[in-house]
Amino acid sequence: MQLAAVVCADWSAARRGREVFAARVAARLVERLDPLSDGWTVAGVLDQAQALARELDGAVLVGFDAALGVPQSYWARAPFAVASWATIRRFPDWLDLAARDPAFFEPAARPEAWSVARPFYRVPPRPGGRRDFEKALRAAGVEPLRRIEQLTGAQSVFVLGGVPGAVGAAAADLWRGLAEARTSLPRPRLWPFEAALDEPRAGPRVVVGEIYPRLAYGLALGEEQVEARSRLAISKNGARARSEALAALAGMPWVRRHGARLLGLELALASADAFDALLACAGLLRVVLEQTLLSREDLEDGLAEGGILGSGSVNLELPERRFQRLPKPRPTPRTPKPASRRAPPARAVRRP
Repeated sequence: MQLAAVVCADWSAARRGREVFAARVAARLVERLDPLSDGWTVAGVLDQAQALARELDGAVLVGFDAALGVPQSYWARAPFAVASWATIRRFPDWLDLAARDPAFFEPAARPEAWSVARPFYRVPPRPGGRRDFEKALRAAGVEPLRRIEQLTGAQSVFVLGGVPGAVGAAAADLWRGLAEARTSLPRPRLWPFEAALDEPRAGPRVVVGEIYPRLAYGLALGEEQVEARSRLAISKNGARARSEALAALAGMPWVRRHGARLLGLELALASADAFDALLACAGLLRVVLEQTLLSREDLEDGLAEGGILGSGSVNLELPERRFQRLPKPRPTPRTPKPASRRAPPARAVRRP
């Protein structure tokens, strides 16, 4: 797919915690998109992407930092859980049905109330609360994680809250928004279910996929070749860590080599949400400019699990490493002054 632009949205359940950046490929430019007056919605992001696709007359890849897929084990049981799901063929078909039912997103109050028809839950604030829900899932033949989540260390899409890093609420909002957007034209196409990254089709269009910050950090800040490039952990909630990471990004060899311009650094320094959106956009721009892989076929599932954009340019088999602070510049050693070569004082000559 010849991409004209990449749009990356750092997503959350609350609108005020959302930031969106865009990378124009030909211009080598990463910039923040101004939010709507009442904050970003899925429809608002897609409208901006459509406008960008028309302006550039090309494909725009939109990445949302929210899960876009379900575990295969859940998928195998979904057609038997609800009568209207019996004819589903792939995730987008199921999404169009499930996400339009408000009751679908109501969390199960107790582990024994969990079901395939009502898969979301909040972890109760008691010891073993998460374990009890996971036992309920496995008793129904469902594993909590997709394969790509196991490899990246991500959370289960079904967890709405109760534990740090829960992603279910953001996914629920994204799924509702996409289901609504797909009722009108032009319909966004969902990767990897409905669109391939190498398809030759030209012209303005929008393709939506999933991104993951820690993978994106490795894309933007990894100096190694792809096979040696790992995921990165950054303490993004600390201003000092963000400052050091942004300084490293601005000095990356790939940024200088391609003449990339990174706008909005001051916003990313002030906000962890903007930080994630900018790093994701910069990382995917690097992949496009260096023509490495946006994905690996063995990490994609076009029926249920989906995939994560950028996973082809990070070695997920390597352990995640922590971003290291920029080393302090060593003081330049002073060059010692040469020893004085003045001639010795003339000795007085005694006259006889």
